Amino acid sequence: MPLDHDTITQRICGDDPTDYQQKLEQYTHYSNHDLVLLEGAGTLEEGKLFDLALPQIAQQLDAAVVLVSRFHSALIVDRLLAAKQELGNRLIGVLINDVPPDQIEQVQTQVQPFLTQHGIEVIGILPRNDLLRSVSVGELVHQLKAEVLCRPDRLDLLVESLKNLGR
Repeated sequence: MPLDHDTITQRICGDDPTDYQQKLEQYTHYSNHDLVLLEGAGTLEEGKLFDLALPQIAQQLDAAVVLVSRFHSALIVDRLLAAKQELGNRLIGVLINDVPPDQIEQVQTQVQPFLTQHGIEVIGILPRNDLLRSVSVGELVHQLKAEVLCRPDRLDLLVESLKNLGR
């Protein structure tokens, strides 16, 4: 389901009475797998209108959360502290992504230790790399022999959306 003007309008006008929490139940069937990854929205709040905000999803699926957070500045600390407060023990770690090469040292020596002191494990720090942005979701699915669980028929749209995010 695309989160666009029409979808939001349908929901707030009552034209979309779908119980998305019930639809989310289908993912509990994958609980016997070693690892199931669900991509969340861009923020912790996004999807709340549909009862699909990240904290709601994590609670319903009894899932651990690894946040991937794009680095823009040291202000990332505020967002991650708020995420820890919202998610509690479900937040098992963060991956700080897209760090400019000239700021890697600051993230490693200042941001990471601060987050660790506040109970947020930094799983990794990924430098900005245009090559990493060039690998498609379709290629990842193929190489990992993965299964796309949500709308495999829309993989091309997902790939295009991800490309647009990188711009």
